[in-house]
Amino acid sequence: MVEDLEGSDEAKRRMKVILETLAGQRTILDACLELGIGKSAFHELRKRVLQAALTDVEPRPPGRPPTAEPPEASEVDRLKSENDRLRTDLEVAHVREEILLAMPEVFDPGRQAAGKGGTRNPTAEKKKGGKRGRRALRSSRPHTSRWSSGSWRCGPRSCGTGGRGDQRPTGSAGRSSGR
Repeated sequence: MVEDLEGSDEAKRRMKVILETLAGQRTILDACLELGIGKSAFHELRKRVLQAALTDVEPRPPGRPPTAEPPEASEVDRLKSENDRLRTDLEVAHVREEILLAMPEVFDPGRQAAGKGGTRNPTAEKKKGGKRGRRALRSSRPHTSRWSSGSWRCGPRSCGTGGRGDQRPTGSAGRSSGR
């Protein structure tokens, strides 16, 4: 009977000796000499074999055992929810960008204060660059003037007038900027 089971020849030999001791065909001392182990080691081996056999014959619920959900499925669900969150974040960023382009004063308190008669923030204007930003920056610098040819004239980089005296800076089309 043991020869028909799957396993190594050594495992089959050990099982046969243990079963013979249980059937009373072999003494424990004879089994210990056959296997080359002590009495306590034999009792421990026999206990492990019997426990494994008992565990294997425990009653189980009828039918096929339920299959566990593969871990890949939960990972796919996590990645799908992360993808949805990132898409939402991207959409929010696009909306913010559109608002910034359409209404820059919403995100730049310096522009809002300047539009209501407040003072401009020259650092914020400088970061934006462009002609308008440089003009605004120049006009917010301290006014310095010098004596030249019998009249007071502004320095070429002090107030944005280009050394033309008390004139206001002109726009790109040569007209007054309305200040």
